[in-house]
Amino acid sequence: MFHLGCGERLEIAYDPDGLDATDPVSLGWIAGTTRPAALDHWIEAPYHSGDFGVGEVDGAALSRLIVDTLRGLGVASPEGLSLSDHAQRVGDYHVEFYGLTLGENP
Repeated sequence: MFHLGCGERLEIAYDPDGLDATDPVSLGWIAGTTRPAALDHWIEAPYHSGDFGVGEVDGAALSRLIVDTLRGLGVASPEGLSLSDHAQRVGDYHVEFYGLTLGENP
């Protein structure tokens, strides 16, 4: 559902696929068709938070964006969420991806 991309810049991708979601743009998400994501994300997400450099991000606003999105999806508490990871081997490299999902993992 959410994928955090970070390094020199921070960006959160959001994919409401299959969810009965409130209009993401009305919550503050940027549609990829309006402005493509700046960072590479392991999910093809149609929305993103915009990208921020060190010292540029408003942490409270970014947190509200995620919390408001989850509340719009009917998530009553953090107990309905889980951190997930996805890993794969590409040649000699082991790549791990992290994200926040709705109760996907036990």
